[in-house]
Order: sequence, then C-alpha cells, then structure tokens
Amino acid sequence: MQKLFASLCFFLVSTACLADEPRIGGAWVELRKSPLFEAPTEKLSPIWGGRIQTGDEFQVEKVFGRWLFGKPAALKNMKAKDEAPSGWIYSRMLLLPGDENTASKAQTEEVYLSSYYSNLAWKKMGINALENPFLNFNFLENLVLSRKTMLAFRHFDEQMGNSNSASLQLESIAEAADAPKDSYGLLGADLDFLKQEFTAKQNAHQAEAMKRRKKILSAPRIPALNTKVKSAILGRYMINKYFTMPQLSHDEVDGFVYMKAIAERTLEACPKKIQAYWQKRHWNIFRIYQLKSHLEEKNPWLQLELPGGYFAVSARAIDTASNEAELAYLLIRPMVRAVHIPPSKVSFGKKWPEELANLSEEQWLQVLKDQSTLESKNVDVADEILVDQEAVECVSRAGYASGAPLSFLKRISQSRSMPWASWLSENMIGIDYRVERLSSFTPNAIARQSFPAGSIVNQKRFSQATKGWNILQ
Repeated sequence: MQKLFASLCFFLVSTACLADEPRIGGAWVELRKSPLFEAPTEKLSPIWGGRIQTGDEFQVEKVFGRWLFGKPAALKNMKAKDEAPSGWIYSRMLLLPGDENTASKAQTEEVYLSSYYSNLAWKKMGINALENPFLNFNFLENLVLSRKTMLAFRHFDEQMGNSNSASLQLESIAEAADAPKDSYGLLGADLDFLKQEFTAKQNAHQAEAMKRRKKILSAPRIPALNTKVKSAILGRYMINKYFTMPQLSHDEVDGFVYMKAIAERTLEACPKKIQAYWQKRHWNIFRIYQLKSHLEEKNPWLQLELPGGYFAVSARAIDTASNEAELAYLLIRPMVRAVHIPPSKVSFGKKWPEELANLSEEQWLQVLKDQSTLESKNVDVADEILVDQEAVECVSRAGYASGAPLSFLKRISQSRSMPWASWLSENMIGIDYRVERLSSFTPNAIARQSFPAGSIVNQKRFSQATKGWNILQ
C-alpha cells in the first residue's frame, strides 16, 4: 500500500490543507475495536475519566469510509502505560482545525456527565448497552455539529445559488487506498454539507509525539451526579422503554445531523427569550418509530418532550412535512413550547438508579398529560396559539418560508381521521382554530414588519435526505 502523507483539508472557495491534527469534538468519545457501530470499545486507564478528552488531538493513521483509526494525544504528565491504545473513531466526532462545536460548554459538559453516569447506571441495573438501543444515545449525542458545517448548511440553500458547487466542502467522505469505494450515508449535491474528508498520517516523528505529551490537557475531574444529569438519564431510559428506535447506520447519522442543523439554524433565529432559555440547557431530537405499548399502530404521528431536554419525533411526523421549512416548524415548535409551558419537574428519591423503573412509569403519564392540550391542567388553545406564533417568527427569521407552518398545520388538521393520527385527534384539540388564527397572524405580522418574510423551502435537499433516511418502518 502506498504511504499516505500528512494532510487534512477543507475547502472554502479554494482548497487549503492544514498541518494540525483534528481534535476530539464530542463530549463522550470512545475508541472502538473495529469500524462498526456495534463494535466493543477499548478500555482506557482510569486517568482518562472514561473517555477521550474533548479538545485532545487525534492522529489519524488510516481511514475506512467514515471511520478513522488512530491514537489520541497523551494527557499532561501521563505515563506511557496509561496512554490510550489506537482505535476507531467516527469522523463526525472530530473537529477540523479552526472549527468549533455549536454546542456550548455547559451543554457539552451535561452530555459528558449524562453519558458517564448513564453507563454506570446501566451496569448497576444489569443492562448491556452494546446489545441495546441505549447505544444510540452515547453515539448520536456525541456527533459534532460544527460552526463550519452550519455555514455550509446555509450556503447550500437552493435560492442562494448552485448547490452543485464544490467550493464549500467543509468535510467530505474519507477515502484511503484500502477503503471501500461504495458510498456512505445520504447522497446528493444538496447534501454536501454532510460530507467529511480526512487522510492519514502514518509516519509521524517521535518529536511530534513528545510535543503532544507536553500539552496542558490534564485528566478531568468528574463532577458529582446532580438532578439535571439524573433527568437526562431518565429521559434516555424512557425513550428506550417506550419507543422503538431505528438502528444506527450512516443514513441515520446523516438524518440526525440534518435534523439537528435545521433545529439549530431555526433556534438561532428565535426571539432572545427562547435562545436564552436553551443557551446552557441540553437538548436533542431523536427519531422514533412507534410506541412499544401500541405496536399494532403502524407508524403513528407522535411528538413528545421527555425529561432532560429530549424530544422524540416519529418518522410519520417527519413524513408529514413536505419540505425543509415545514420540518423546521415541526422541530422548533416543541422547543418554543417548552419555554412557555415548562414540563413538570421530576422528584428523585434515594434509590438511584433502581428507581428509574418506577419513576419512568410515573413520569410517562405526566409527559402524556403535559403534551396534551386536552389533558393538561395548565394549557389551553390560547397557549398553543402563542407558541404557534413564536414558532412562525423563528422559522421566518431563519429565512424559511413564512407560510410553511400554516401549510403544515393545515395538513395535519386534514389528516386527523387517518389510522396513524389517533394521538393527534385525541390530544391536539382546537387545531382548526389554531389554523384560523395563524392564517391572519402571519401576513399581518409581516405587514407590520414584526419579522421579515422568509422564502426558503429547500425542497430538493429535503427530498434527497428523507428519501434515503426517513423510511417508514
């Protein structure tokens, strides 16, 4: 095999190759023993705190599709016996030099603690995470949505120019001499923002390794388990307990990042009150299939907020959207709703983590009530209308078509008699009145210049993404 020389490139108008190593971007990144989602992880010395530290350099030795094989830099004053072995990392858990994570430090810290303490909880409860959908959480939550990926995401808006241009490929799929030649994940020129490119360094000098050992990075101190982290672990537990979830795949990874990018873009355009609420709070959106308690209901329409800032949205709900602007409304609305109608607080006892089993059942009933306009004691149609209006503002200020939320609401209103829409018909009362109010609110708000009119729908990108990813079960 021909030796691969040091290069790590990204394209911004013209190609620029950088000499620096990529850095660990995810909060809880583990080395795998093989380039597979279900592969077991390498055991690290306790000094690492259970994972490769965020910000540490990662020397890429070889690549296989989207999987990178290499070794993280040693921590400050680390003994040779405590250094991490070489192993496999998924490329989207790394950051290119000069790039940053869109997640705040507080959000990253919470993901780290939730991952660390959930692993301890599963072990104490006898749950094998490698044979369980719990694996999805640690993996998906630690994928990095970077600032430059978001820049590329906006750059490829269909109204802003030719999306076939290769001038902004921040990350393209990794290839090496021994890498397979078939494609990974979602494809298409409109999805170029999802791509990554890494090549390997196989002949690094000893001096470079010694230099990395002298970095100021040190072993992390693991904060104590707190109520916020317990809530996140409860949310993870409940998603797995009550929903069927897709298996990890390259398409699922790309679809997850696609949803996250849409939600992040729209959130950044929301009123300051909404942005401030989520600035230091953890949040994430997971695609689910159906309720385990109602497996006879094939592909139901569902959207729920669970403890810890987790939002579950069903494949059917995503399928109801006809373009990216409508999907933006679907994703941002529950985040706006959480600000105006906070979910009920969770009271934890002293029997952690054993209490998760009973607590999840109590909280599940509360979650269903909180999300229902019919059942909730603190919510009426007027509250839902206020949420609709602020969600429209978020969508419009993000550049998305201002009429998309109304189109989406009309479509789900017309679908209430469908077999998969029982949750909608039982819980979303007053939807026709919401449609009526939004019909007058949107043009009036734009006429008053309360917010600018948006026009982007990104139909092609949405079609390409959902065709390969949001397959109904």
